[in-house]
Amino acid sequence: MLNKKGYLGSIGDDLPSLIPLTFALLVFFASLGFTFNQFDLRQEKFDQKLLKLKIGSTLKGDSLINDYDQFETACRTLNITSFKFRAAIYNMGDYSSGYKRIKLFEDSEPEDVAEMIEFEGQPFLCENSDQSLFFTNLAAQQPENVMYPVAVNLDGDVKTGMLVVTVWR
Repeated sequence: MLNKKGYLGSIGDDLPSLIPLTFALLVFFASLGFTFNQFDLRQEKFDQKLLKLKIGSTLKGDSLINDYDQFETACRTLNITSFKFRAAIYNMGDYSSGYKRIKLFEDSEPEDVAEMIEFEGQPFLCENSDQSLFFTNLAAQQPENVMYPVAVNLDGDVKTGMLVVTVWR
């Protein structure tokens, strides 16, 4: 049998059927890997959205912040390491002065900005990162924002404000 022309052996006869089978397995495992990667990306975005809601809910409480210590205590209870976040309360003023824009980070310069509410020189600010890292590649960071209306009691002077929570990778 070794002298017969065209005979490749027992594996040689099955070679034409092994090529499509190998290709099909390659396509199957590639699509399986792609599916798992897409699931992980969507899960991360979902976790980021849940986190911004958790931070906002923890910091605002019942939407009345009685003093700076209450805000600071709520900030210290947040133990978040998977994402970077920044939460600040901005003074929205009264409605007669018109709407103000919120200056989220020091590098942004919109006109007629709302300033952070401060108590004895301490801004109502809670963050777990250096904000300058946010500007290195803004598109890659994919920030998520949420805003909550709050009232801040500063020694009997109640101010309306907006709690702005920003979460990014």
